[in-house]
Amino acid sequence: MLLPALVLAALAALLSALGAVLPVVDGAVRGYASAPLLIVLAVVPPVLAIAFVLRGRPAAGAGVLAGVAALAPGQAVLDLQFLADPSSVSRPELYRPEVFALPGPGVGFWLLLAGHVVAVAAGVAGVRALGPRPESGVADRGLLPIGLVAAGVAAVGVMMAPFAGDDAFLPVGSAFERPALVLAGSLLLAFALPVAAGLAISSGSDGLSTGGLLGLGLAAATVALPELGSGIAVDGIGVSAGPIVVLVGAAGLAVVAFLPSEGREGLPVRLGGDATGEASADPGADDTAANYATGDFAAANYAAGKYEAAHYAAANYAADKAGVARAGDEAGEARLPGSPGLRRATGVLGLVTMLAAIAGTFTDQVVVTGELGGPQSPWRWSLLVAGLLVGVLGAAMFVPGLAPVLRPVLSVAWAGVPLAATAVLTTAITATELGAGLSPGQGVVWTSVATVAAAATACCSVVAGMVERDDSEEAAEVPGPNLITPLVAGGILAIGGFGTPSIVSPDYVEPALWSNFGTPSWGLLLALLTVLGACFLAPRSRPARATGLLAGATCLAVLRLLALPLTGDQITGAHAGVGWWLALGCVVALAIATVLAPRGTIHTRKTPSGSIR
Repeated sequence: MLLPALVLAALAALLSALGAVLPVVDGAVRGYASAPLLIVLAVVPPVLAIAFVLRGRPAAGAGVLAGVAALAPGQAVLDLQFLADPSSVSRPELYRPEVFALPGPGVGFWLLLAGHVVAVAAGVAGVRALGPRPESGVADRGLLPIGLVAAGVAAVGVMMAPFAGDDAFLPVGSAFERPALVLAGSLLLAFALPVAAGLAISSGSDGLSTGGLLGLGLAAATVALPELGSGIAVDGIGVSAGPIVVLVGAAGLAVVAFLPSEGREGLPVRLGGDATGEASADPGADDTAANYATGDFAAANYAAGKYEAAHYAAANYAADKAGVARAGDEAGEARLPGSPGLRRATGVLGLVTMLAAIAGTFTDQVVVTGELGGPQSPWRWSLLVAGLLVGVLGAAMFVPGLAPVLRPVLSVAWAGVPLAATAVLTTAITATELGAGLSPGQGVVWTSVATVAAAATACCSVVAGMVERDDSEEAAEVPGPNLITPLVAGGILAIGGFGTPSIVSPDYVEPALWSNFGTPSWGLLLALLTVLGACFLAPRSRPARATGLLAGATCLAVLRLLALPLTGDQITGAHAGVGWWLALGCVVALAIATVLAPRGTIHTRKTPSGSIR
């Protein structure tokens, strides 16, 4: 029953609409008459979900609610900036400051926050109401790369500036130049978009996939349209590319939602319909009982559980009766792109990441008034090395013999790009805070694009790994216990290597996780979590995949080491800190684990579908 989920969705819409009408801070004045737009954006998702349910497609209705819920946490974190520091919020559709002040939160803020929480509850309730669903459907693999690209485009736009201008009361800049809560919320949105799109497309349900992509597109439009309206209607600011890019990605998600999926037609779904509420597509389902009653041997086998023989017999029977060719089923299966197509899509995204990283390295991160080049980031060479690494691994995805071996490496090594990018962007952020005619240059845009493209590369690579695992017929074998010791040592050393400064200088304090937390610390945290994730998965993976995961983790630790030689000559008195030596130990431990990983000694049966190993 979807009724509880629909009720929650209606409540979330009501709360969001009231929050859009009532002041979010005490004495708030809007930059333009945004209330009608915000109310429409709040109401459309539940109306669309109800429309799907009334048309007999409850799975699509639940998908809409789930898609909206995927972005609600990021939107909630963005709204928390009203509580932390309203003067630094760039949300003229809700609050247009006219003097420097710190007003307290208004009732509208609490209603908006409650609306996001209830929207998440509605999405969870909707998906749970569908009951058991089929495993990730192979029939949707053809749409997966297209959907990930559309979601990636929207994710790039989320990280860009919401509008342009020089109004002192409306800070302008990309997510990396704005307060920590805004950066955290933007990152949540950017990562949720491709992840949610991939989950929707591979859900195994046509309705859930369609509704999920539509809900995700609506949620992205809810973020972008108020920003676009601000750029058009508010004096002193103008339209920027950010919201336009988000809307292009949202439109792409809507298009993918209605694209026909290769292999859907003619493939059996389930007899008598499924738990998602979508109709059964098995052409022989209605004739099985008749075949059984007449003593048909194939139907008797079907009743005994021999599905494959009965499926072909029933398909032939239905073909004779209704003129449906059995060859259509086989042709539909043959058209599926499978893991090679996903690896090629991963390769394309990896090459895009490399090109964007190169552009971010050699274009100005900071410009002085008059379009003159400003100071350059000492970390730009780390960005170049990380981008080239991802690009080389991406190019290997087009070589059939190398792609399966190096894909797990790419699933981990991608984190080197945001590791370097967050450090590079610190220069532009600091320069912007200083003012004095300094402003972000084109390098900021390219570096941000490289970061989002790297995340999209990782998502596509992980999905390709899931498909490889499902397609594999070989017996599962995992590394032996000798791997555990270097893995534990490598994980512990990684915590110190990424958490403490690797460069020490009398005039420079490097941001880290445990001290001087800054923008680069987000990249360090992401890289550390990626290394720890690889260490956790390696003992549970087949030897070849474990080797790739650990090789990628070793590459990340090496990138941490290279920070000193690549940037040290630009920092006066720079020398190795404790973090550098711990990172060196991490490299040694992970390299040993990489060498030991191919020596599998434990044999297990093949794990069920859904593993990324």
